[in-house]
Amino acid sequence: MVSLVKPHILILGSSRAMQIRPALFQYQPVYNASGVVGNLSELILFSEKMAENQVHPKVVFLVVDWWWFAPSNGLHPLQEERLVVPKDKQKVDSEIAFENGKPHVRFLTLSRRMLDDMVRNRQLLAEFLSHRAPCGTEKPVGLSAYVQGSGFRADGSYFYGKRADGCVNSEDYAERHDFRKEISEQKNEIRWQPRNGVCSLCRRQFVYWLDMQRTAGSEVVIFIPPVPPVVRDYLFKDRDMGYLQSTLFWLKEIASQSESLFYDAMWEHPEGESQAYLDPVHPSETTIAKSLLSFARAERKFAQVLHMPVLEKALVASDSRFSLTVEGMTQGVRSQTAATKYAASNGR
Repeated sequence: MVSLVKPHILILGSSRAMQIRPALFQYQPVYNASGVVGNLSELILFSEKMAENQVHPKVVFLVVDWWWFAPSNGLHPLQEERLVVPKDKQKVDSEIAFENGKPHVRFLTLSRRMLDDMVRNRQLLAEFLSHRAPCGTEKPVGLSAYVQGSGFRADGSYFYGKRADGCVNSEDYAERHDFRKEISEQKNEIRWQPRNGVCSLCRRQFVYWLDMQRTAGSEVVIFIPPVPPVVRDYLFKDRDMGYLQSTLFWLKEIASQSESLFYDAMWEHPEGESQAYLDPVHPSETTIAKSLLSFARAERKFAQVLHMPVLEKALVASDSRFSLTVEGMTQGVRSQTAATKYAASNGR
């Protein structure tokens, strides 16, 4: 799809970036290819395939996960002689088996019955037509996505249906789910240690990827999405701050050296009511949108990339209580953008 669309702005990252809506950006076409990369090795492989297909976005919006830079990168033992380390075949097979066991995958096999139900008027056509993306008018892809109201959109982003409309308060989620166990299991898989910084292989991989983008003529925007405050508190109490802080410091430094935009939303509390998350690591669409707005307020250049009217509309629609604050939040961005355009027109 990326080769077919040839986007002006390409969004890359893991599943935590899948709720970033391309309609929020000004310069179209924009495509969200999140979910296709889960670590730095896969990021490099995907970018190499893009280069082979002559796909060179003007802007690459990279959503970084904090565990990408941990020793072993969560997928393989350190092999310093190679920048790209393929996944172990046994692990790939186990991942496929795990995915096939998920309810939403099993539901896909029932598509023929769904089509029959629609033909026999058991499934109202209006139900299919009503499931549109909150931002823009992108329709779901596939019968399952139409019926459930969740699934991928034509712009590459993902919509979680009713789960993402109001979502879950992070504190409520903590009460109903053993998120500490989930985070601990994640840590065991990633195998980071409190005193570990960015592993040397990860440094080389990321610098190599940045060089690839510079050669292709693409500007890079590095964004770290927010996590629930309760998760941050847990990581702090479990003495993981050494790894997290050293990783974030290095990312900020390397972004400055490569002249890339960088924004860390991990520590912020977007204005408005309590943040909503789908689970311990996946922010809701509203939370992501608020963080992008904060990014625009902090970085004038990024503010010129966002489509502010659409962003405002999305925030107000998702949370009516937020409508009172969104105008004040965006006013500063508008004045900055207007001043920039004025200075440019006067040759300053």
